[in-house]
Amino acid sequence: MFFLTLVLTVAYIVKRFNDYILVHVCGGTLESLHASARGIALDGYLSSLVLTFVMSLVPTVLLLIFRSFFSLKSSAFAQAKLQNWYFLFLIIFVILVTAIQNDVSHFARGVLQTPSLVFARLAICLPSTTHFYLNFVCIQYVDHIKNLLRPVNLFYFCYSRFVQGFAEDEAKKWSEPEDQDYHGIGSRCARFSLIMVLAITLCTISPLIGLLVIIYFILCRAVYGFLIVFSETQKPDLGGVFWVALLRDVSLGSLIFITLMIGVLYERAATGWPALLAAGSFIPWTAGHLRRESLNWSSLSVARISMSEEHENMKEALGSASTADQAPGDASCPAYRQVELMPQEESY
Repeated sequence: MFFLTLVLTVAYIVKRFNDYILVHVCGGTLESLHASARGIALDGYLSSLVLTFVMSLVPTVLLLIFRSFFSLKSSAFAQAKLQNWYFLFLIIFVILVTAIQNDVSHFARGVLQTPSLVFARLAICLPSTTHFYLNFVCIQYVDHIKNLLRPVNLFYFCYSRFVQGFAEDEAKKWSEPEDQDYHGIGSRCARFSLIMVLAITLCTISPLIGLLVIIYFILCRAVYGFLIVFSETQKPDLGGVFWVALLRDVSLGSLIFITLMIGVLYERAATGWPALLAAGSFIPWTAGHLRRESLNWSSLSVARISMSEEHENMKEALGSASTADQAPGDASCPAYRQVELMPQEESY
């Protein structure tokens, strides 16, 4: 209930704030502005800009909930939870909200009574909003360029350096790290997944979005390739949790694309056979999903490690094919000695 309330609240704020700015910038009535070319163009970019701003506040709210009501081992686990829930929020609010529209309860009742309503609503509502998504992707370019400038960190550095009189190294220390609510690895991965899902979902309806998303990720590679290596401090990782979640998110995007194409073909084709053929895509998607979920990627058994090629190469490098073939105390058998426990004269 809280999740749905937050979605509807954000939608209402975006709509009201967008209308307020549109009227006060262009002048005139709201009806006349929506009918003019200038109002249409400004409305498209303002909607994307306001949506981006409001969505930047959501990670803070989610992390506040996680830290208050969940027992987390470290901040990295909080980022992993944030990636999962923030991506779900973005999918519902940015993509699926066009099908849900303003009445969630009516949509839920309709889906429970007629499950095929999902295909029809997506086919009718989503293709008519492609221009909004094109504007939304373009607005993200500005956000990445702003991240490259790191204005918040620059402000803290200048304040510590010139107002409080700290030394340069001390001021640099106080200005780091960047805000982990919006710029943490979980939040970034969720937004990257959203843009990829947008490209997958709308690639056949609006092919131009594919080009814009390619430019988006080229820009991301340049910006974050520089920031992560040269500017930002090192962050703890969880050994592939974020990467696996990214793969799962892209798989979910493929499922939305299949659902949308079934609805479009069913609504626009003369017969239902094209939609039926498209529904066959659920079979390979389900097989791939089950195979991915069956992989034990988070841990390996001792038996598999002992049989791995890396373990064999390690044993060859140590000069021992098997420790069982060496007699205890054999000088030819390499042994590890901890430096801290060695005698004083041997440790130097």
